[in-house]
Amino acid sequence: MRERKAPRSGQKKGPMTQEISDDASAGKAEHAGRMEPELQDHIGRQLRAVYDEILEEPVPERFRKLLADLQDKQSGGRS
Repeated sequence: MRERKAPRSGQKKGPMTQEISDDASAGKAEHAGRMEPELQDHIGRQLRAVYDEILEEPVPERFRKLLADLQDKQSGGRS
C-alpha cells in the first residue's frame, strides 16, 4: 500500500483539494456561472446542429413495431 503524504500547512485534507488565495476565489465567484455571449452562442449553435441531426434520423423498426403493438392494445386489438 502507498503511504499518504501529510498535507502542507494551510491545505485541507483530501486528494483533490488545493489552496486558493482570497483574491483568486473572489474573482472566480464574481464570474461564476457566467459565460461570454459569443461562446454561449457558439455552444448553442453546435447543440442545435447535433439535435437537428438526431431529429432527422429514422425511427428504428423495432420501436415502430412496439408503438404499433401498444396502439393495438389501447384500441382493444381492433385495427
